[in-house]
Amino acid sequence: MYKQTAQSLDAYIGKRLRALRVERKASLEMVAEIIEVSQQQVSRYELGHNRLSAAQLYRLARGLNVPLSWFFQGFEEKADELGRLEVALKEDRGTWHVETAAETEQALMDAWHALPTDLQRQRVLALLEAISFKV
Repeated sequence: MYKQTAQSLDAYIGKRLRALRVERKASLEMVAEIIEVSQQQVSRYELGHNRLSAAQLYRLARGLNVPLSWFFQGFEEKADELGRLEVALKEDRGTWHVETAAETEQALMDAWHALPTDLQRQRVLALLEAISFKV
């Protein structure tokens, strides 16, 4: 079960990498240089045949100017994998809550509307602009 889930995650990350590379008009050669592997190895990563290391994912995120979490966005774990984690962690999965993008957006909007002054809203905007990735 674990191996199957790991492979599906590898394939998912590979698809995300290929989509990003194509969107950015980056060549296989450029991506290969970022993570110091051959172009053929990048192709294997994109097809999900091989697994990228944490260090390689980090370098890709930096080199392609995306947050590291971008590679995992939208990946849904299967119920059997969550069950395995529940047993391993000895914690009822009912206490876990994975926030969706819509829930996060709603929480941000609720917090925004709760700000009592325009000055606070301006400062929050300035903070967001200061910490956001320029893509």
